[in-house]
Amino acid sequence: MTESTIASRLNVSRQAVHKALDSAHAKVLKALVDAAELNRLEVRRVDPARGILLGFSPGFRLRVFLTYGVKNGVQLWYEHRGQCDGCQRKEECSRMLQGSAEEWGVKLTPEELTLPPTKLAERLFSEAI
Repeated sequence: MTESTIASRLNVSRQAVHKALDSAHAKVLKALVDAAELNRLEVRRVDPARGILLGFSPGFRLRVFLTYGVKNGVQLWYEHRGQCDGCQRKEECSRMLQGSAEEWGVKLTPEELTLPPTKLAERLFSEAI
């Protein structure tokens, strides 16, 4: 929604909405950058409005995605070609990625919903960044 639409629905000024969004984006930016620093990542790109940071792990030589969302909080995703079928966290990862897709307004096809988490993450993060 636009700031004007939000303001109208909440019966506040557009400026009040703008200030609230700026404040929220600053907090999300800080959370993402702090998490990147804690994990010794090089920050490449950040989108606080979507709650995503693209980083690089020099130690693992991998791209890393940090996400922040209402449903999942701060999450760290290393880009890899994992063996999801044998992983105990496969369903949990799929649920978190689907939650992120919903928050970002990314429509997933029925086929995409059945992808292993590494493939689903690839699909989501390629669109998000």
